Amino acid sequence: MTNFCFIKLLFLAVLIKICSSKVIIIGTGPSGIAAATKLLKNNVSDILILEAENRIGGRINSIEFGDAFVDMGAEWCHGQEDNIVYSLIKDYNILRHTATELASFYSDGKQVDETLNKQLFDIIEDIYVPDGNKKQREGISLGEYCMNRYFTAIDNLNLTDSRNQTIAYDFIDFFQSYVDSSEGAFTWTKLEWVGYKTILDLLMQKFPNSSIPLPIDDKIIFNKQVQKIVWDSKDDNVIVKCLDGSWYHGDHVIFTPSLGVLKEKHGQLFEPQLPLQKQNAIEKLGIGAVMKIMLLFDKPWWPNTFTGASFIWSVDHKNSNNFHKFTKLGRTWIFDVLGVIPVANNPNVLSFWFTGKSIPIIEQLDNVDVLEGVNFLLQTFLGSTYNLTYPITITK
Repeated sequence: MTNFCFIKLLFLAVLIKICSSKVIIIGTGPSGIAAATKLLKNNVSDILILEAENRIGGRINSIEFGDAFVDMGAEWCHGQEDNIVYSLIKDYNILRHTATELASFYSDGKQVDETLNKQLFDIIEDIYVPDGNKKQREGISLGEYCMNRYFTAIDNLNLTDSRNQTIAYDFIDFFQSYVDSSEGAFTWTKLEWVGYKTILDLLMQKFPNSSIPLPIDDKIIFNKQVQKIVWDSKDDNVIVKCLDGSWYHGDHVIFTPSLGVLKEKHGQLFEPQLPLQKQNAIEKLGIGAVMKIMLLFDKPWWPNTFTGASFIWSVDHKNSNNFHKFTKLGRTWIFDVLGVIPVANNPNVLSFWFTGKSIPIIEQLDNVDVLEGVNFLLQTFLGSTYNLTYPITITK
């Protein structure tokens, strides 16, 4: 970009809106808030934060639902070693350690034998280690590695009951979903608090003493979707153009939105284009998909001892039934369910979990269709065991 073009853009920016800051931070997810915190603590106060949404948090999204909060985004603090979230929060006595082992229910409506269920989950945990197994599976995909070891392991169980044999083989679909959601709900040991937004409050020094917060709120402008980031390498100046026509000038820009945003928009977002090395990294990095649907009931139909249930579809059941009502774009979205768990500190709410390719489909469904589908799942898997009631409402 020529100096003349940059000067022209700067002139336009002055005409439209004069707003200049030393540092412009884009995004108010954990990375954006952490960047602002670090700058303010090091006496860099001339900062501006642009947020496309009308709230802070990004993937952290704690909302009021029922009698308390539910986390639509990040929910648990997984593990203690090399975990920055745990390191930040551990001294404030707000984490609760839970050990949750889920029962499994087959699509014939009956519970999976408890001994078999434990054996199968022990096999899964023995085979799959998040971010591990790389050396052992050189030359093959993670899926191939897991399936090969899984089928060998269940053959070694020497199951004699025909139903248990079938369930063990049908468990492979759940195993795949379990791997897909390794950062989701079905880890046996997790640390919880009420509202993941606490980590944001801690970063902004609103917690535990709200009388000495960092002035981050004053630096944020909401509903500012960034359209273009123009950098002049000669003068080291940056202009940020927003979709509403406003312009912002800064010496530095810290860009914190998600990988998904970068994948979709990096080609038209940055001028000049990002270095080829960064473009290749953006394109090659993968994105996982985990979705939660919260169900609110008038009162719990599940006992206090209910810790959740994983749902195991029978292959024969999938093939022998007509699920056209729950099929969109050639995919039956109810097959991609992981299961359901109660929500901590929110006694009338259950959390449904989905993984895989159905998530973009579910996102486009209206709440009436989703509610019908999850109620069908509850009736199919748990209707023979519990006296179910119909949910009042859902949020997704």
